Amino acid sequence: MIQILVLDPHPIIHLGFKTIFTCQPKINLLPGIYKHKQLDPTLKNYSVDLLIMELDLLNGSPVSILKYIASHHPNIKTIIFSHQPVNVFALSLLKAGAHGYLSKRTPSNLLIEAIQFVTNKGEKVISKHHNELEYKINLNRPRNKYGELSPREIEILRHLIDGKRNITIAEELNISQKTVNTYKNRILEKLGTNNFHELYTQTKLFIPI
Repeated sequence: MIQILVLDPHPIIHLGFKTIFTCQPKINLLPGIYKHKQLDPTLKNYSVDLLIMELDLLNGSPVSILKYIASHHPNIKTIIFSHQPVNVFALSLLKAGAHGYLSKRTPSNLLIEAIQFVTNKGEKVISKHHNELEYKINLNRPRNKYGELSPREIEILRHLIDGKRNITIAEELNISQKTVNTYKNRILEKLGTNNFHELYTQTKLFIPI
């Protein structure tokens, strides 16, 4: 029996998982959580095999959560399940410790397949064109410039394309505004863009409608 915990701020996502897993006798869906602050007490109360987590969390850092899981609960596998584009965010999040990165457009049968693969084999998997899965991910071979970004840089990028100011990003990630600006400059340089407008336009080309 695979014990699954879902961390997502949207109630409809939890309802969707409940509907999908009802017909899966080898999967047990634990009571879902909506905020990252609920994660630690929940993991103390339940035995969890797999954490399925949204990338966009209110005042939460997915990278910090992945580091926390790796440090305190190394037996728990993690899949990022997000609307954010795979080509932009997947590789860096896998490097940060995630075992999978799936688009929210992934069909339910492939979601089940990815869950079984990750929990049984402990290897990496990502969505490919929303209707198939890709295995044997080479973390050392970036597919594009976004794959060259560090986990923290990709996290800063996520906030930037959401239109957040430096001060807001600093508060949410518990770092200084100066540090945010340093990361911002690194991102511009690595992606070969001259300003934020170019960065935003280039990145939005990957955002699925």
